[in-house]
Amino acid sequence: MWTQEIATFLDNKPGAMAKFCRLLDEKGIDLRAICVSDAMEFGICRMIVNDLPATQQLLSENHMLSTVSDVLIAGMPDEPGAFSEILDILEELKVNVAYCYACLPKQKDKAYLVLKVENPEEVARQLEGRGIEIVTEETMSEVYG
Repeated sequence: MWTQEIATFLDNKPGAMAKFCRLLDEKGIDLRAICVSDAMEFGICRMIVNDLPATQQLLSENHMLSTVSDVLIAGMPDEPGAFSEILDILEELKVNVAYCYACLPKQKDKAYLVLKVENPEEVARQLEGRGIEIVTEETMSEVYG
């Protein structure tokens, strides 16, 4: 019911992200979602990819630290209020969102919200019970190829 993301650090300087993306390109790794945030000298790069083991190996070979985390991906209409609806449900359930980021699937009028929460399997069940679509790794593969 949840997906795994991989995170690594990137130097916070011109060209670092381009170099990193070229490494992914060379190995045929597809970024399905990405979020890069500033942490002073480094950027924290969180990604949903098409091939997690290959990404882990690539990062290791390039002496880049990485961590894998379970995240939840909620599908929602690409319209005002959809994000708030999910957050309202999570607030009601007393679920803290450590961080989140969005990505757009190839489907028109739809958006995916990647959420880092405790107990993602339980939260997924709760959201589904309230009519929120939970996007699985299989769905991501179908949508992004």
